[in-house]
Amino acid sequence: MKLLIDAGNQRIKWATSQQLRSQPVQSAQECPQNKCLQNEPIETGSADLFQALERAFTGLPDPDGILISSVARPDVNQVLSEACTSFWGSPPIFMKSRKHGKGLFNRYDKPEDLGVDRWLAMIGARLMTGNRSMVVIDAGTAVTIDYVNAQGVFDGGIIFPGMATMIYSLHSSTGQIRSVTVNTMKGYLSYQNSNTRGAVENGAMLAVVSAMDCAIRHYKSIAGLELRLILTGGDAHRLATVSEHQFVIVPDLVLIGLLALSEEDVR
Repeated sequence: MKLLIDAGNQRIKWATSQQLRSQPVQSAQECPQNKCLQNEPIETGSADLFQALERAFTGLPDPDGILISSVARPDVNQVLSEACTSFWGSPPIFMKSRKHGKGLFNRYDKPEDLGVDRWLAMIGARLMTGNRSMVVIDAGTAVTIDYVNAQGVFDGGIIFPGMATMIYSLHSSTGQIRSVTVNTMKGYLSYQNSNTRGAVENGAMLAVVSAMDCAIRHYKSIAGLELRLILTGGDAHRLATVSEHQFVIVPDLVLIGLLALSEEDVR
């Protein structure tokens, strides 16, 4: 059994290789929650992250390998490394993006500079879609949109702030707009809002979903109707309800990519 960990900007998710192998892919209609695995994510800003990890991993069988995808802060990575070494006596392997792997070809100027979460998400999506062109969107703290052609070539993508990041930016940069939380936002889009909170929430949602839909229209002009659309991230379900396109939502896409590489020599 291998332990697979996805450390994002705000949350840490994990699964065992057995859990992921038994987890079916969900469509937007079939999976109403933001995650399908039962493990409760840990906030990266937890006051005592080490203890939070210890509680989360209590009772877990000793893994024969620990693979981590991380875009978290260095201090979070340090705690993750110390925790795994303390609990199981061996340090984890922090994954890095590569020039090629699992039928994907990374044409970033410097392949290792590509965010490892994006690389692993594309690997996971490629296994699901087969030899078809695809767009992989990860909608969280940041939104990443990555296009892979039918030959498995990734030429680059785009990154912009997610809804919560936009809202926080307004709160931090203005004197009158106070904090709202993306977690309470409604699952529909309103263009006419009679209060500031609604205006901010719907403005952020409109900005993100408009960018998503515009990018997808561009990629469809290249790839045609065979283009597969894969959506992941904390805001995936909310955005899918207001987008003009149909997605397959895979909450644990990065972990699926880790699973795909877990049997390889990843050192």
